[in-house]
Amino acid sequence: MEGTLAVQDAAASSAVADALAAYRQTMDGETVENLELDFTDAAGDRVVIAVNATPIRDGDRVVGVQGVGRDVTDRKERERELRRKTRAMDEAQVGISMADADGDLPLVYVNKGFERITGYDAEEMLGRNCRFLQGEATDPETVDRLRDRIDAGESAAAELLNYRADGSPF
Repeated sequence: MEGTLAVQDAAASSAVADALAAYRQTMDGETVENLELDFTDAAGDRVVIAVNATPIRDGDRVVGVQGVGRDVTDRKERERELRRKTRAMDEAQVGISMADADGDLPLVYVNKGFERITGYDAEEMLGRNCRFLQGEATDPETVDRLRDRIDAGESAAAELLNYRADGSPF
């Protein structure tokens, strides 16, 4: 929602006042841009509003705010959820890797568990197709079946013999 910011409940009014006070202490400008106000509304729901506003002054005293606010509550919640999931993947004891579906399927994410299993650092793996882990005893028929399923956009599961950085199989 975008429009004129009209603060009507006490929690929001307090959040705006606090945010503007903090803003005035750190900058000497007149316009507040992309200030995020995070508060609980009168109904008890969490609300986040991104504000571009200009303080209304009476001398040196701020007596109001005029500007545009956008409700970014849903976006902020999605960002929090993404951070939680990323943290869970990062800290998982099992190896997790993700590849970009475009091009040669380069790895775009590996967690510490995957680094531990393979013996490679993330920097050595990111941007490479995970086939570099295959070796002479990797079954080419299984690789072909897996590749065909991936190329068809289908779900796929296979057990492949791969090799760690030190040459040992896993």
